[in-house]
Amino acid sequence: MQAKKIACTTVFEKNYRNPAPTVVNVGSVRSSKSYSIRQCLISYALQHPGLHIGICRKIASTLQHSVIKQFLSALADFGVYDRDNFNKSERFYQFDLKDRNPKQSDILFFGLDDVDKIKSTEFNIIWLEEATDFTYDDYSFLLTRLSAPKPEGWEQNQTILSLNPGDARGWIKTKLLPQKGVALINSTYKDNPFLSAEYVKSLLAMKETNPRLYKMLVLGEWGQTEGRIFEKWQLYDNSTAPKHFDGEFLGLDFGYNHATALIRAQFRENEVYLSEILYKRHITNTELIELMDGAEVSKETEIIADCAEPDRIDDIFLAGYNVHPSDKRAGVVGMINTVKKYKIFIHKDSKNLQEEFDGYEWKKNLQGEYLDKLEPNKQHDDAIAAVRYAVYEYDKQANRTFLTV
Repeated sequence: MQAKKIACTTVFEKNYRNPAPTVVNVGSVRSSKSYSIRQCLISYALQHPGLHIGICRKIASTLQHSVIKQFLSALADFGVYDRDNFNKSERFYQFDLKDRNPKQSDILFFGLDDVDKIKSTEFNIIWLEEATDFTYDDYSFLLTRLSAPKPEGWEQNQTILSLNPGDARGWIKTKLLPQKGVALINSTYKDNPFLSAEYVKSLLAMKETNPRLYKMLVLGEWGQTEGRIFEKWQLYDNSTAPKHFDGEFLGLDFGYNHATALIRAQFRENEVYLSEILYKRHITNTELIELMDGAEVSKETEIIADCAEPDRIDDIFLAGYNVHPSDKRAGVVGMINTVKKYKIFIHKDSKNLQEEFDGYEWKKNLQGEYLDKLEPNKQHDDAIAAVRYAVYEYDKQANRTFLTV
């Protein structure tokens, strides 16, 4: 195969042939950490025929748009992608290296919610993408699968973790990094020379709009996020929003002393873009409908409203809106987990939504300990409830997953 020049960053150089048994990549958004790890893995696979690579997310359904798509694109950049070598249903890619060696390197993309798929599988490298989604027990289990025979020239089977920094009290910071044989690679957006000036400007603007996230997502510093339900989300504005979306739902949560919240959720692949349409206390249903009319809410777009208020839903339906009751069979935590499947963007002008996401936490008991059975603190989640209704309904319809009772 003819050698091909591939652009890389200093993050690639720090990862490439790193001798540590475990390499932890902690970096800000767009620091090139995931991009560089992909480059390393492809280089290893080409240089060491017979290498077995596992790429893991906590939930298998998040793999397609957050991992597989980008990895196949990287293979194409290297000039080695062949669609015939990719088994889409098994999420398995096998390199075609027969001219050099009868053994072939391969990559298995898998989620820990499909653990039976890997119980008899062995790897030389396992990459935990979005490693903060995993537990220490998950990491320990994956180490038991790092037992594949080493191909010629391959000296060290290895785990690689990549993450944006989260809670400084989490297991990666407190239990893993102090161990021997663990290398830490820090990176920020400054390590990526390929970012546009416009994008860097949007990152730096977060210093004023969300200082806590600025420290973690832009500067790459560890934060204090223990108990926080939504640790990672980003701001967007009309200039950075996608031009086209795969779908759109509105979520509606009723209130009086609490706010009535109407939230727009627009979807593109594994991303959801959220914006406030209405967020107002002490309004009747008649006033709500008038406000919806004034905001020119589309009567075609499907609105998913709190099913506990059937009379209010009927009133809005009779006013001509395409409104339906929410499906709460998954429960609040189940709906939260559905929202967390998506990369979340919140419009910069949606201040109430930002405030709720920033303060949304799990409940504690009287001793200040988090409950064994997770339950969110619902004192301030009016907009988030609307988000749950809309995102869960879209995900259910998009993936054709329907509960049976």
